[in-house]
Amino acid sequence: MRHEYFPVLVMISLCVLHVSITYYFTVRRDPTFGLAAPLPEPVVDMRNANALNSYKLDSDVVFIVRTYSKFVDSTTRLLRGLQAQEGNNSISSIILSTDLNSTFVLRSKVQSLWSNPSNKRPDVYFHDVAASIYDDNCCQVQTVCSDLSYSSSWHAYARTKFGHYKHFDEKMATFCRGNNLLHYVLTDIALKYVLDSCVSCKYIVITNGDNAYDPRFVTKVVEAMADPSLDMVLTDYLERGTQVVKSQVKLNQMDLGALAFRVSSLRKYGLLYLDTLPIVAWPSDYYAADGEFVNFLVHFKGAKVGKVNKVLFTHW
Repeated sequence: MRHEYFPVLVMISLCVLHVSITYYFTVRRDPTFGLAAPLPEPVVDMRNANALNSYKLDSDVVFIVRTYSKFVDSTTRLLRGLQAQEGNNSISSIILSTDLNSTFVLRSKVQSLWSNPSNKRPDVYFHDVAASIYDDNCCQVQTVCSDLSYSSSWHAYARTKFGHYKHFDEKMATFCRGNNLLHYVLTDIALKYVLDSCVSCKYIVITNGDNAYDPRFVTKVVEAMADPSLDMVLTDYLERGTQVVKSQVKLNQMDLGALAFRVSSLRKYGLLYLDTLPIVAWPSDYYAADGEFVNFLVHFKGAKVGKVNKVLFTHW
């Protein structure tokens, strides 16, 4: 070994040792990072969460569309795109309001545009959720981000996991800005409704109201699902309408809207989104719950993923 490399190797070894010690004394020995009390958790009784809904799903493919009042126009565009899907697969769409204040305007939009019997495809339903569920899950994320009882532990955890980010403060603000805990409580409620009530449903797509679909999306996904070993199928997509992303099950390389699940596979695994989060779930875990759900199914349950190498989805 040349002597001039020795100091560099020593520095690298010390850095590795530092990371290992930090991991042991924080994440492994104390995953709560000194919390004096348990983190606030979702509040929902899944046994009764769908009591307000009785609509009958009878389609091959179901889209759960998570949206709110700001996305009324883009949600209409998305539904028009589903109406224009090629092929003969029957399609249903469930409109799920991600905040209580948006429920009236979204329900009114669904009734005004999609109650006409001549609109044969897709069938569109508004999913009702009790106001108490919105209220009970209004503030957990904000509490962890700002309350002195939790914020120091939250920042200590975040520094360990995200401290290498150049714009760390911006990253933290992103985790705390939206109520992602409520977002996935609602997602689980609608997903459970489909799994419990739809006998004919074969595939399910969970998406957001600002997304858009190529007319070939459903047919190409269904063709790929002809392989019975596959539990889900990904397509490539456009990020912000311009950047082509070659999807793969990897951080920042997939969008849940570009993925279709086989309904029978989700029933087999018996998991909802919140079931796959860590026992100690921080705001960043709720923020990344889409990807964590897929990663858990693939890496811990052995789910098989297929791929359509075509750009068939746009995330705006």
